[in-house]
Amino acid sequence: MLTKRESMIDLIPFLASMAVLLLGSNFLVNYSVKLAKKMHISPLIIGATAVAIGTSIPEMVVTINSSLAGKGALATGNIVGANIANIGLILGLSFLFGKIRVGTEKTQILARLVFLSGALFTALVILCGGISRLWAVALLIIAAGVFSWEIYAGERGGKAEDASLFTEKNIKIEPLPIVASIVAFSVLAIYLSGQVFVSSALKLAQFFHIQIAIFGLTAVSLGTTLPELTTSLLAVFKKEGKLILGNMLGSIIYNFLLVAGLGGVISALPSISLSSIAMVLFMTSLLALLLLLYKGKVIPRYWGGLFLLGYLFFLSLSL
Repeated sequence: MLTKRESMIDLIPFLASMAVLLLGSNFLVNYSVKLAKKMHISPLIIGATAVAIGTSIPEMVVTINSSLAGKGALATGNIVGANIANIGLILGLSFLFGKIRVGTEKTQILARLVFLSGALFTALVILCGGISRLWAVALLIIAAGVFSWEIYAGERGGKAEDASLFTEKNIKIEPLPIVASIVAFSVLAIYLSGQVFVSSALKLAQFFHIQIAIFGLTAVSLGTTLPELTTSLLAVFKKEGKLILGNMLGSIIYNFLLVAGLGGVISALPSISLSSIAMVLFMTSLLALLLLLYKGKVIPRYWGGLFLLGYLFFLSLSL
């Protein structure tokens, strides 16, 4: 049993490693966006690929380290909690304070992919009792297929409906060796801080007598979604609605497919509480339906308030 003093000491690496996760992800996102703009790829797809994967790296690292540590419940809880936070908290704030217009082509396909990936993930967790290594490989193959389509759609969009957005003739990018060094250092920092984050999180959960899955659903998932939160709020300020939607939809899809697949390949991911699984499926389905209903329109702000209430309701059930 940890003493109060020991728990406070563990809180320091917990917060410090979270800060490094955020900083490292921020560097990855910034340099990915620069490169994607230089390549004239659609902003929606920039968000759904480079930014989404970059901001999902904390979830990825935490899930992988949890699986390596034999704490699959923390990994599953982190994935579910992160996506509920993505929809309820981050998109809730974005809809409430931003003017988010829903696209008519690529966004509609991404909306369907969000629903299908969420339905597949929840079906595996509920019906199969978790995600086996075999299904984890299948999830990774599907994630690769989604990524390939996104790249194709991004290049097509950059030449068609989004062509007017690329008016800058020159986008300054640092020399390749510098970019590569920053990316490599960021990945190393994220990996090492992820190990510390999981280790300290487990100790804090033990001290506060919180179930590991519950801790993953709340504190850990909220911490790992901070990159998406900061990226989306910055995009709201800059009125980059496509980047917000792309980032969020991509993050949700890759959490269900890529992050769960990587974690499940290392160690089969167990099921968690039925209420949490039902909540993530409900919110995923609601988001997909909303994007289909408001095709070509701005999402009313009151939906942001409803999403935030849904997230608060989820927290009240989990704590």
